Amino acid sequence: MRGDAPVVHWQDLADLHDGLLLDVRNVDEFTAGHVEGAVNIPLPQLRDRLHELKPDQEIWAYCQVG
Repeated sequence: MRGDAPVVHWQDLADLHDGLLLDVRNVDEFTAGHVEGAVNIPLPQLRDRLHELKPDQEIWAYCQVG
């Protein structure tokens, strides 16, 4: 909204290439349905699990809201 992070729509995800699609919803929401190929790291755990992400990889995060 402020313009400090780009917004990508689902139909543009085909151009993701080597990027990571990161689902930050809780495990129950992820299990109920998610975008194929997405990795789940719930938002409350994200700081503690940053080591699991490659710092040089493009990351596209999504949640229930968008």
